[in-house]
Amino acid sequence: MANNYQSSLLERGTSQHARALFEQIEILFGVDSNHFFKHILNERVTQICEQDNSLRYKNIATKLQSPYYFVNVNYPLKDEPKQWHDFEQRALTLFDNWAQAWCAFNVWKITKKYYNQTCSLKLESVPIFTQNEENFADSIIKDIEKHTELYYTFHSQYAMELPDAVMLINLATFVWEQQWFEMLYEIEVSSQGTHFILAQLAPDLAFPIIVSSAKINRHQNALDWLYFSPFFQTSCWTLINQAEMQDQLVNLDLLCSDVEISDTSSAEFENTLWQNIRAQEKCCEIVRLTVSGNQNQKIFFLYLSQKRLMAQLDKHHFQVAFVVIEQPLMIQYYQSLNNGAYLKMSFCHVSDSGFATYKGLWFIKPLSQALAECSYRHYKVSTITQLKQHRHQGQELQYA
Repeated sequence: MANNYQSSLLERGTSQHARALFEQIEILFGVDSNHFFKHILNERVTQICEQDNSLRYKNIATKLQSPYYFVNVNYPLKDEPKQWHDFEQRALTLFDNWAQAWCAFNVWKITKKYYNQTCSLKLESVPIFTQNEENFADSIIKDIEKHTELYYTFHSQYAMELPDAVMLINLATFVWEQQWFEMLYEIEVSSQGTHFILAQLAPDLAFPIIVSSAKINRHQNALDWLYFSPFFQTSCWTLINQAEMQDQLVNLDLLCSDVEISDTSSAEFENTLWQNIRAQEKCCEIVRLTVSGNQNQKIFFLYLSQKRLMAQLDKHHFQVAFVVIEQPLMIQYYQSLNNGAYLKMSFCHVSDSGFATYKGLWFIKPLSQALAECSYRHYKVSTITQLKQHRHQGQELQYA
């Protein structure tokens, strides 16, 4: 039913020993179980940064690959119960690190809701991969926490309510596969708010199967945007394209031509730029863009999800979307365009993936137009050189 990665998550996260560990933790901590996982992880990360200050601005995955972590975890945390260290030690016999165990715990919490689901609703196998775009439906759904419709995913045999399905996809793709453990601190956000959903429709399936999803954050909640969060506004970010960024926003009548924006740091420039946007309701933030499946499926789904998402954003009268991207295939495609559809604002190497993470803007109308006129074949041609290059270098591509 699933590829090796997905099977790994299901097998390791739902093994008898893992379930026994998670059940004990939930019995002991109840609704505070995630706080327990968070506390242990924070303490271990603090230890690592105290011993190696060069890791201070790196992501959690990089910190947990440090030899200091594997030394420290052999010893209990100061002033904490011995049982807590026992939990850590048991987790390390099942998972690569404590953050991975935390991810698997949340997957277990979701899937156990559906253990008694009737067999007739379970997904026996994913539908045959097709590149027929007519077999896929897309929509923007507000307040997904209120929706009880069932969906399939590539990451479980169970048909799940939409909030659970989206959270599971985020855990499986971003956290488990790509090791963006930072998302665990706010994983509940995945099951709330407005989301873009791209699903494959198959006549032999009782429910649609989600192949791509993304969260749409509106301007009213800009203070909570990932774009402006502390992790993405440290001194490690390098500011670029200031003049071009202002010019394009002026041309859209979203910024006054005479406004002066300080560029002494990327954080100051980005914050001041946002504060001076004239029609903030025409702006949004897109986060947690995911695609599922094997490599070939992911490349196609990434193409189609961008195409459909831009059309939806244009339909809903958005002009600009703030985005944080580490996906080299996306960056390579945007660089092939000459219509000002995307502009980088700053960049930083926050992980050891070999790829820079970029903060920038999608300019919705030109990007929607470019994708609408772009066939999948042309999209692949625009990105294939970089794909071959990363394969040759032995680097893993990120798909979400």
